Amino acid sequence: MRTTLTFPFLLLALLAACAPQQAQETVDTPLLVYLQADPSGEAHLLARLPNPPGEGGGYFAAPQLLSFPLPAGCSLYDLYPSPGEYLLAAEFDCGGIPLVHLMDLRTAQVRIPSAAYEADTRFLAWSADEQYLYLKADSLGAPFILRVDVGREAARVLDLPETVYDMAALPDGDILYALTRGLGFGSEVWRAEADGRRARLLFAEPGDIVAYLRPSPDGEQVAYILLPDSPVPFPEGELWLRPVEGGEARLLAPADAGHGYAPAWAPDGSGIAFVSRLTSEPFTSQLSFHRFSDTSLLPLTDFSDAVVEAPAWAPGGDALAFTVVRNGTIQVWIEEFPGGEPLPLDETAVSCCAVWLPAK
Repeated sequence: MRTTLTFPFLLLALLAACAPQQAQETVDTPLLVYLQADPSGEAHLLARLPNPPGEGGGYFAAPQLLSFPLPAGCSLYDLYPSPGEYLLAAEFDCGGIPLVHLMDLRTAQVRIPSAAYEADTRFLAWSADEQYLYLKADSLGAPFILRVDVGREAARVLDLPETVYDMAALPDGDILYALTRGLGFGSEVWRAEADGRRARLLFAEPGDIVAYLRPSPDGEQVAYILLPDSPVPFPEGELWLRPVEGGEARLLAPADAGHGYAPAWAPDGSGIAFVSRLTSEPFTSQLSFHRFSDTSLLPLTDFSDAVVEAPAWAPGGDALAFTVVRNGTIQVWIEEFPGGEPLPLDETAVSCCAVWLPAK
């Protein structure tokens, strides 16, 4: 259900000729990974570590180039870090066909999650123990849901409806998934065991679409964006919270729905960062934080001429990465939390799709 800006100018062909890196030692600091285009328009994956103590702090250390054989002729759709290892699921748009690759940042190896399903795969979720990767395959034909055992490189087709469009994993191994039976039918959210069995309906929204299911760190609640079940582009939406085990849902705040950006739980569960609109103008958005302790809404940005996108927390909860689209360009920004000043990683470079990998 994501509606996103695409990046046709970020052609990921340069790195195909690069020699593989040597295996890297695991570090005990969080790693920020993002895509950046050089002046010629070619793209690189970069990684940053926090500056060492006594050298200014913050997340502006010199970046390290990551060399990966990325698919030529494709644009990056998004990056999805695994919960606890230096693995990235990268989804590409290859001429309208989605493709998921797995990248290991320690060894610079890239592989297709399952050789049996090489093309037309779309990312759905990582399992909480990162053993499994959930994909939607053949989404342009006869769709089905795959669970890939990452270590064994084996895939299993799950007995789930082909109309599943969103999924999230709970800490206990169960999965949540959302489906729709078509425009005008609304959506349903189900819970099932990790293999898709023993599914049960949690709730339904007959007139709306539930998007971006995001369980809390303790797995007791799920946040999501609710948007109208309508073909009208760039609708306004709402941020909701619901107990996973059943109970009454709670509206937290109005939210930007049409651009397709998920809410992001603070690592300690103290609140949720999300993309909001300060006006009804669809091409201006901000980053906000709903704090549970006092139910306050804290503005994190105040741009008057930009769309703010895709908040991603540093594992320690002390910083947020996000992208800012303004004047036809897109850049990764960082804001230390709470109370920091938003700053671009590089004021001149085109960049996007920042994610964090946790400290080990």
